[in-house]
Order: sequence, then structure tokens, then C-alpha cells
Amino acid sequence: MSAKAALGAGASVLTIAAAVVVYRSLQAPERAVRQEVVASAAEPATARSEIELERMRAELGLVQGQLRALREQVTERKAPEAPAPVEAQEPPDEASIQEQREESARRWKEHMADVSAAFESEPLDRRFASAAQAALATAIEKNPVVQAAVGNVDCRSRTCRVEVSDDRSGKLDKQLPLFVQSVGGTLPYMQAERVGDRRGPSKMVLYLTNERQPVAANVK
Repeated sequence: MSAKAALGAGASVLTIAAAVVVYRSLQAPERAVRQEVVASAAEPATARSEIELERMRAELGLVQGQLRALREQVTERKAPEAPAPVEAQEPPDEASIQEQREESARRWKEHMADVSAAFESEPLDRRFASAAQAALATAIEKNPVVQAAVGNVDCRSRTCRVEVSDDRSGKLDKQLPLFVQSVGGTLPYMQAERVGDRRGPSKMVLYLTNERQPVAANVK
């Protein structure tokens, strides 16, 4: 090989070596940039994972709190409060019962006094009085017990006053509801008052009317 050829070959080797150095110098920054990019991409992913984990922990705590509240409600329903003890009441004695009866009789007597006063002040309506007396006469005729006991009958403009003698045999008490029912189409409401001694024969005064008023439940 000549000197000129040797110089040319050396120059070529130097050129190749320089190219390798330049290539490596260019590759090193590129790898560094890639590592930085990978690292920067990994950092947000890790942060997101931590945020998601915290969110899941918070939701889990909320669910646990709701479960505790439900358990407390179920426990309260299963164990209701015990009812307050009811104090035992002594049955009323005979004296109290008698006093109540007397008070009830007194109030009814006062009420019937008002009914009697209202009847006395009631004007006469001949048309009503005629129709009511005819209905009473028919009902009395169909009931022998009432027919034997009935006395004076007086009708005004909406009310009729019927006097009935009671021998205390109990027959009149059984037939009186049937008698009142038989005139229900004309005089559907009745109030009654007993006059006289309770131990012997007495008189009953019936007020039958076409206006709604309290009815005597039991007349004794």
C-alpha cells in the first residue's frame, strides 16, 4: 500500500469513529428524555391511584355508618318501650252506684220538665192534630195492653201527649216499644216520664213528636 492510500484509509477510520461518537452523543439525550417522559407519565398515574383509594375509603366509611344506623333502628324496633303500668281501679261501691242513679234521675226529671213546658206552649195545628190522633187511635186499638192502660191523648202542632197507667206487672214495658214503632210513620220520636210512687201503680206520660229529640232508653 502506498503512503497516499494509507492516509486515505486512516482518514476514513477517523471519519467513522467521529460519526459513532456523534451518534452516541445524540442517543444519550434522547434516552434521558424518554426516561423523563416515562417518569412524568408514571407520577400522575400513582397520584390518581392514591386519590381513587382515598375516595373508596371515604365511600366505605359512609356505607359502614349507614349500616350502623340501620342496626340501631332494628334494635329499637325489636325492643319497644314498656307500657306504663295501669293502676288498678277499685269497683264502685253500692253507695256510689246509687248516687249516680239518683243524679241521672234528677237530670232526666229536669229535662222532662222542659219538655212539658215546651208542649204547653206549643200552638194547635188542627190538621196535624187530627192526623196524629187518628194514627194513635189505630195503634192503640191494635194493642190490647196499651188500650187497657191508655188515658188522655192531646195533640198540638208537632207533639202528642199520651197518658198511660202502669200496674207494674211488666206487660206495658214489653208492649210500649211495639206501640211506639206502630206510630213511627207519623210520630217517630218519643220521650217518657214516670209520675207517682215507684213501689206501686203509677202513671207514665209519653211525648211523641215528629221532631228529633232524645228518647228515654229505660223508664222505671
